[in-house]
Amino acid sequence: MSRPGPRRIPGLHAVAASSPGNAWALGETERTGSPRQMPVILHWNGRAWRQVPSPAPSSAHLSSVSVTSPANAWVVGSYFADPSAGSTRPIALHWNGSAWRRVPLPLPAGAAAELTGVSATSASNAWAAGGFASSGTNRAAGFVLHWDDSSWSQVPSAPASAGEPIAVAATATDYAWLADSATATEFAWPGGRVAGLWNGRDWTTVPIPLVQTHNEGRGGLVSALAVAGHVAWMAGDYCTTTTTCGNGQLLPFLLRWTGGAWQPTPPPAKDVTIFGLAVLSSTNAWAVGYTHPRTTLILHWNGSTWS
Repeated sequence: MSRPGPRRIPGLHAVAASSPGNAWALGETERTGSPRQMPVILHWNGRAWRQVPSPAPSSAHLSSVSVTSPANAWVVGSYFADPSAGSTRPIALHWNGSAWRRVPLPLPAGAAAELTGVSATSASNAWAAGGFASSGTNRAAGFVLHWDDSSWSQVPSAPASAGEPIAVAATATDYAWLADSATATEFAWPGGRVAGLWNGRDWTTVPIPLVQTHNEGRGGLVSALAVAGHVAWMAGDYCTTTTTCGNGQLLPFLLRWTGGAWQPTPPPAKDVTIFGLAVLSSTNAWAVGYTHPRTTLILHWNGSTWS
């Protein structure tokens, strides 16, 4: 009987850094000749990447990472609590400077759920967002969790209840953004999707405008969210018809928060897909993705245009 070959990492899908000598990346490992993949967490110490053990179950998919210091980092995702039923449960891991430990999470009883985004600003302030579906139904809803230095608690959120949050980005205790993805109604975007803005007391709903002119856009999927200070960017795809998206009907969007509304900024081409955003200031932001056919794409915002 042949034995599986050595582990390799086919790809990484999340990364976060707090300094040139402190970064974390997430992915999955696999063995040659075996379809099974296992979660992996890598750390950069300024000289090299190394794998760090974690208490994540072997069935876990780790979705998002956030780090504020060498002694404070968060990873969230989901794992199969019952693989035969396909039921997932959310998971949160915390790095204390020496080891990863699993931290309990609140969740409605009998719900299948996952966490897709996490953002921390300090050891006593972090947000996590995701979605859940009640047992026996296909209807998804969102939930938002807050960390206060001792435990995670669920925070009521109007934007989260309208869809399934996919990303959260915070810069202070009184400033954070929440973006939702497509719901079970698949690209049903009546009048625009919504985002959530945290002001230190509660979440408020902020409309995301129809991206295409002449009111033609009818759907959307947020793929990236980035915030620096009070500067925020959002990216994704939207539909050009009222029917389901497909066969080239998706177009990219890049939205900039102006302080009062989300403002579309034209991408340099229509045949691009944006998967990642990073922002430093109002005149310095980056977007990455690919063109069609797939070629690596890197865009820069200079304060007035993407190039």
